This record gives sequence, C-alpha cells and structure tokens, in this order.
Amino acid sequence: MLIDDSKIDLFLGEKMLGLSGVSSEIITCSSASEALDFFAGNISQPQLLPELILLDIHMPEMDGFDFLDEFIRFPEHITQNTGVLMLTSSVDLKDLVRAEANPLVIKLIKKPLYPDSLHLALENYFTDKGDS
Repeated sequence: MLIDDSKIDLFLGEKMLGLSGVSSEIITCSSASEALDFFAGNISQPQLLPELILLDIHMPEMDGFDFLDEFIRFPEHITQNTGVLMLTSSVDLKDLVRAEANPLVIKLIKKPLYPDSLHLALENYFTDKGDS
C-alpha cells in the first residue's frame, strides 16, 4: 500500500514499486484516512490487506504519525503482519527520531523512492521477520 497526498509521488511510487518487482498488486491511497477506511473495510479479510505500507509523513488533515496512532488500534494480527516504511522529503531530525521510536516503522526513507534504498529496507525487514 502506498499512502501519499501527492498525485505525482503516488504515480512515481507506484511505478517504482512495479519496476522493482516488490509487488504485482499495489494499493494507492491519497490520504491517511482513505487507507484507514480500506483496512477497516477489509478487517475480516486479512488476505486482502497489504504486508507493507509506504507512508508519507507530511500530509494535510492526518499526517503519517497520526495514521500510525490510529493504525495501532487495529487487531494485533493485522498490525504485526504489516510493515511500515515512512517516506519523507524533509530532513527534519525530529521526523527521523519519531519514526525510529515507533515500533511499527521499519525505516524512514528519503523521497524520491529509489530501488536500492527500498530493497535494502525490505531485505532487512523480511530477513528479520523470517528469523522470528
């Protein structure tokens, strides 16, 4: 799942994910609330839910951290099986510290999304996930 309020970033992110071979099915949401609605609407069908969320930090109305505050309220079998990569175009140290402190966040990645940084983050995540 790719969550970003920028249509350009959604388009580029979707293309990058498709080209990188990370997933053949990409769910795009233009707001955090739209993504939460998707999860809520499919809560009884976990097979339809994504294993990974690429989440923009800075969005109007509900930012990425607000999304995480709401997402953590979903059942544990959903939150524990969904990794979150946070995306940002800022270099604000507070964002980095806050993202690293959140147990749902795998890593904070700088936008634009590049295949190398995406693959490295995912490789580490799925390796760690397989070890547990």
